[in-house]
Order: sequence, then C-alpha cells, then structure tokens
Amino acid sequence: MSNDKPLAETYIVYTTDTTTGETRSLRTDFEFHEGSDYFWREGNGSCDCNRGAWFDGRKRPCGEGRFRVRCIDDAGTVLYEDAEDSA
Repeated sequence: MSNDKPLAETYIVYTTDTTTGETRSLRTDFEFHEGSDYFWREGNGSCDCNRGAWFDGRKRPCGEGRFRVRCIDDAGTVLYEDAEDSA
C-alpha cells in the first residue's frame, strides 16, 4: 500500500450478481490508494468466491464473471469499476 494520502478514507462497493441482476452495497472501512484497484482486478477481490461471500454470505466456487463490482467514494467518484466485458 502506498504511503501517499488515500484517494478515499472509506468507500462503498456495489456488487451486481450478473445471474440475477441484483445489486447490493457494502461500505468498507478500508482506504483506497493508488494501486488499490489491483485487489479488485487481480487480487482476492476479483474472485467470485469472495465477491459472493460479500454479496450474501454464501460460499461459491472460485471463478470470475458472475459478480461485477463498482467502488465509489462518498463524493460519488468512481474509484474502480469492472470492465464491461468481465461479466
């Protein structure tokens, strides 16, 4: 994580289940720094097993594509959003 000032002190993660179209939100207590998008793009936050657990607490197999995320700060600035073709 960077020593620079965070881009956001906290942020909201909107997770959409691409199977049902339902979207749920979760406020994080984590700071968003330059480079934090790696967690959502390629790290543990990119896997459906983790995204599904955050979505509704249910265990799901590992994979990518069922859940899409969008991370937004309190001012409404998009910090990270999955690419359209990732779902």
